Amino acid sequence: MKMDRRWWLLSLTVMALLVVIQFWSTKDVDRRTAELHSLLSETQTSAMQLMQRVGYGGLIFHFKNLVLRPHETDNHASAVADAKQVTLLIAELETNAASMGVEFKLSSTRAMVNAYLPRLDEVQRLYQQGYSSIDIDRAVRFNDVFAIREIDLLIDELSAVVRSQVRQIKHEGKLLNWISMGGTIALSSLVLALLFNQNNRRNYVDAIQQMNAELETSNTGLTSVNKSLKQFAGIVSHDLRTPLRHIGHFSDRIIEDCNDPAEVTQHATIIIDAVARMDRIIASLLEFTRSGFKRPELSPIDVQELVTSVVQELDTTIKSAGATINLHLDGYVQADAELLRRVLHNLLGNSLKYTHPERSPRIDLEAVPVGESIQFSISDNGIGIAPEFAERIFEPCQRLHDSQNQYEGSGIGLTLVKAIIEAHGGSIKLDTAYTAGTRIVFSLNAADSPPLMNAA
Repeated sequence: MKMDRRWWLLSLTVMALLVVIQFWSTKDVDRRTAELHSLLSETQTSAMQLMQRVGYGGLIFHFKNLVLRPHETDNHASAVADAKQVTLLIAELETNAASMGVEFKLSSTRAMVNAYLPRLDEVQRLYQQGYSSIDIDRAVRFNDVFAIREIDLLIDELSAVVRSQVRQIKHEGKLLNWISMGGTIALSSLVLALLFNQNNRRNYVDAIQQMNAELETSNTGLTSVNKSLKQFAGIVSHDLRTPLRHIGHFSDRIIEDCNDPAEVTQHATIIIDAVARMDRIIASLLEFTRSGFKRPELSPIDVQELVTSVVQELDTTIKSAGATINLHLDGYVQADAELLRRVLHNLLGNSLKYTHPERSPRIDLEAVPVGESIQFSISDNGIGIAPEFAERIFEPCQRLHDSQNQYEGSGIGLTLVKAIIEAHGGSIKLDTAYTAGTRIVFSLNAADSPPLMNAA
């Protein structure tokens, strides 16, 4: 559990970091692009100032005016000031170009300035010697076209470099965005996959826990059945010996010293009864081994449909006993239809068998939802069972009303019923508070949905 929490925390942290990187990348692209454009704008401004200081509004202009009108000393001073300013602007432009990754030297412009400065003094000297303006112009002329073109070339190259760097910055930004976006998508997919696997793992764990619970229930049922079977085997061995002794004893008497036909008939009747009892015991043993060890095949069962079917099967016995059966049924139960049918046959059969001689038999069978279970209750007005036998009646071969063989049976019926109910994960008990006869109560798990097929 701690590892899962650490993993989720790490995943969320990485996803948040990727989102921050993507946001930072976008902002960084905008910032770097703005800085480049700002630097280019400053450089263009400096270049325009340089062109003004160099061109026909600056150094060249004042130099030409000085040549044409050497007597005007203002042109000399203005030209010198322009030359100094041009030198500063050249250094500034070269520095800006270097910061933008461009090694560009304004050599022609610097050479022009260096050539014009001494020529200013030369103009004054030639004028004082009496040379005409035409002669002075021929003497000091300098080709300044390359200087003007050089500044234009610098501006063009810087603009191209800025455009290239902006494209590179945007490309890097897009690449980083794609990487962070891809990482976010990949991590999200991984998180979803792990979440899916975790859900599957939880489903597997739930399934295993359910199987373990079912196995534990089955083991509990098997333990109970094995215990009952051991008790049953011991009691059956004793009960089988009794009729066998009767058979042996009365057979010997018939063979040895019985000449009276009436006495022979009496002994033979005792032998026949003993054989019948042995047959019932053996049949009960077979039924217990078939049903007591069978694993329930669960399915949704309509309680009303199944109970009604069982009552119809017992119709002859019910009419023979003159019994009245009242049904109050509701809900669906999760059970094995065949085994539940055996349970109902046994319990209803007991109510029809152990009737009170002074009362008309009446049986009330209820099945109602209680929480997540269906609670069955079978009540009769028969001879009843004393509360002190509430546990003993579910033990094998316990016959409480068989002192004179008044009621047929092997004493295995309720043992089988208890084994079947517990194999379903249910419980069964004798209601000791009920005194009008016998009431057996048992519970089974309710079904979530109606059965798809006829439970009968």
